[in-house]
Formats: sequence, structure tokens, C-alpha cells
Amino acid sequence: MSETDPLGGLPEPSRPQPVLAHARPPATPTTVLLLALLGAGFLAEIWVGGGLGEDPLTLFRLGSLSGAAVAAGDFWRLGSYAFLHAGPVHLLVNGYALWVLMRPIEALFGPVVAMGIFAATAIAGGGASIASSALRHSPWLQAVGASGGIFGLFGAHCALYWRLRNKLTPEARRAAARTLLFNLLINLALAVGAQAAGFPLDNAAHAGGFLSGILLGLVAPSPALEPRPWGRPTLWLLMLASLALASMEGAAVARAVKPHPRVLRSPGVEARIPWMAVPFEEGRALTPTQIEVYLGREKGAVEAPSGAQGRRLGEHEWYESHGTDEKGGENVVLVAPLRTEHLVVQAWCHSDECTPERRDELAEQVAAAARTTSR
Repeated sequence: MSETDPLGGLPEPSRPQPVLAHARPPATPTTVLLLALLGAGFLAEIWVGGGLGEDPLTLFRLGSLSGAAVAAGDFWRLGSYAFLHAGPVHLLVNGYALWVLMRPIEALFGPVVAMGIFAATAIAGGGASIASSALRHSPWLQAVGASGGIFGLFGAHCALYWRLRNKLTPEARRAAARTLLFNLLINLALAVGAQAAGFPLDNAAHAGGFLSGILLGLVAPSPALEPRPWGRPTLWLLMLASLALASMEGAAVARAVKPHPRVLRSPGVEARIPWMAVPFEEGRALTPTQIEVYLGREKGAVEAPSGAQGRRLGEHEWYESHGTDEKGGENVVLVAPLRTEHLVVQAWCHSDECTPERRDELAEQVAAAARTTSR
């Protein structure tokens, strides 16, 4: 066991060299690059959000993982979430784990394969997280963190141990097995404990990263092992995974710099809505701060409320009122009379993160952008 070999007993890919007083660990530029990217992502969170706290709107803007947003077309979130973290403690824990796990993988597989394993397993973890949220009917949960790729590196460690088991001495083999088992038990305990305590740990992303890391670690080419026929195709696959992850992060940065509006549609009416509101069914959208908005075109003429002052928002004259929903929550209602029909915009708050001011502002933005269409 050494500084660059936390498993213990793994051979170096090159010939043994004399141990000198000034000897240094193998160069691991990919590990350093990834750590720098994680740090840059956190600095972007501070700059956009204005603090160290976990701001859901900031994380969403920068590319957090959200099943509802992915279903609405934000496919880059399957990878961009890995460069974001929910606070400094989350970043430090993942940064340390990346430093410990990635250096031996990079030393034994090479930087291209190591980066590919991280990229592919981070994307696989994102896919597993989306599938889990769909099965649990919770597509609005946000996920951030590099732990999908980090668990992928741990899975690659397990696969590497299996591939090298016959090259190790019995003592080294037992030491490596104990280290792997110890780390696995710690992670299982953390997963179970976090679930019991209600801590939002994305175990699906961890499992997806870990299992895909084992698979890739079993077939990835390494200078320390004999070449196999599938080595070169696997290398190309891992290079494509790295390019895919880079493209996803690039798309996330582009959208963060210049957010694009979305379109909310209902029979006979549609509106361009702000980027943070994600349509989830006909005429309805929800924001990360749990503001729900409804847009509809309904039959029946309506009279302007007596004494009410109308406001011109976009193409129509709107009248505002307030009411309560079935749960007792206050909502804002904007109505625009047409000849034999009327347009309706309603907005509700579903959490303490939503304020009446932001709720009313979103309702007005939707009303201002609403335009009638053919049914």
C-alpha cells in the first residue's frame, strides 16, 4: 500500500526503478485537471448564486441533474451535474475521494483510459439516477456531484484487482481484498445511514457508476496487462465518453451564460416561459423553487370584475385576483376575457423557497407572453 496505490500490492506499469530520495509519485495530469474543473464549477456556483449555500436555482441554471428537465430536452444534464456540488463539504469529500482513487487508475491504465472511465461512469450514474427518479415518480429532485464517476473509479479498482489477482503474492492479494472490502462496507454503511437519516444521497447514481466502472475496468486496456482483442474498441469507446462529457459540460456552460426560454403549450394557447420553468404536462410547468404555473384557454365568456383595473400584458388585457387551493395555499389568478372564451394563468407556491413576489412575477411573465393559437 502506498500513496498512489491505496489498494495495496498493485504492480507498477513500468519496470521497477531504484528507490531514490527524490523519487516522486507517477505524474497524474488527468486527476489534477478534473480537480481543477470541480473547483472551477464551485467558483461558478459562488459567482452566480452569490454565496456558499446550496441554491437550487443556481444549481439548475449551471446544469444540475433533473429528470423533468432531461425529459424536456436538457440531455446535457446527464453529465454536467458531475461538475457541481452542494456546498464546500460536498466538494471537499468528493475531491479527496477523486484524488485517492483516480491516481492509481491513471498510473496503471494511462490518462486517456482513466478519463474515459470517469466520464463514462459519470454519465452512466446520471442515467441510473434519472431511471430511479422516474420509478419513484420524483422527477423534480435535483442531483449534483462527481460521486457517480468516483464510484465508477472504485468499481474499476475492483475489476483491476480481479484481473491482477494471479500476478499478486498471496499476502498482497489478501491485503488488496481487505482494502476493497473495507471501502465497500463503508460506502454501503454511508448509503444506508444517509437513507435512514433522510439525507439526500443519490444511491442510484452511485450504483450506476460502480457497476459500469466494474464492467469497464474488466475490458479496458492497460500496459500492466496482456493486450486483448477488445482493448482497442474499448479505448475508442472511452475516448468517445470523454468527448461526450466535455460536450455536455460545454452545453451546460453555454446555457448558463445565455439561458433559453421554453414553450408552454395548452389547447388554443401557448407562451414562451422563462428558462427555470419546465413544462411537465399540458399547460403546466414547475420551477426548481417549486412555483407551479398553469396556462389555459377555457370556454365561456367572463365579465371583468366590478371596479377592477385591467393591465395590458402582451397581447391581452388581464385582471388579477387571489384565492386558495385545496391545500389552503394562496395562488394568483390572471384572467383575459375573449369574445366567447377566456385565457387563464394561475401560479402556486409548493415550498418555502417560493415567495409570493416570485410567484406573481412568473404569472405575469407567462401572461405577457401568452398568445392564442388554433385548437
